[in-house]
Amino acid sequence: MELRLCKRELIASGTALALLLNLFGPAAPRLAAQEPQNAERYEIEIISGANMVNSVKRRVASETIVEVHDRNRKPVAGVILTFTLPQTGAGGTFTSTGSNIATVVTGPNGQAAMPAFQPTGSGSYNISVSGQVNGSRVSAQIPQSNKSAPTFVQSTGFKVLLVAAAAGATVGTILAVRGGSSTRTTVTPGTPSIGPAGLPGGPR
Repeated sequence: MELRLCKRELIASGTALALLLNLFGPAAPRLAAQEPQNAERYEIEIISGANMVNSVKRRVASETIVEVHDRNRKPVAGVILTFTLPQTGAGGTFTSTGSNIATVVTGPNGQAAMPAFQPTGSGSYNISVSGQVNGSRVSAQIPQSNKSAPTFVQSTGFKVLLVAAAAGATVGTILAVRGGSSTRTTVTPGTPSIGPAGLPGGPR
């Protein structure tokens, strides 16, 4: 009688242990397998506009285009992207909003063009672009810089002015100024001969 009770107790214990293993054993692997499936990755790629130089004097900025795609590089449409310019220093103002912030929605190809802006201030800076894709936040930095129009430096000791003319007529006139005196030399078609009057090779 006692032997039969021991066998029953062993069988019951084994059954309980098997139930516990079925309940708790496979749980951890199932959760670990589900995590990568739910974690979709997206990113913003800069198509054009990186490291571009904008003209402050002309008040014109280069076109900037970005693209949103998943980890398989499949474009994602309908994503609201926010472009943000620096508030201080070099940057600009979006013409559509009158501020340093503007939003755009990606098209069927997953791309969006940043709204036009007027560059202000000289120097380098980053344009921030960010958005939400299926609950995941994506962002990128677009490096650009603003520069004023180039200036021409003239020497106070020597100035040269060349004026082009039509073919067959006078080719040009070179006016050289040294100190405060000036010497005018005329260049005409034919064998090249340039020099002050009275000097070898000059007109007589």
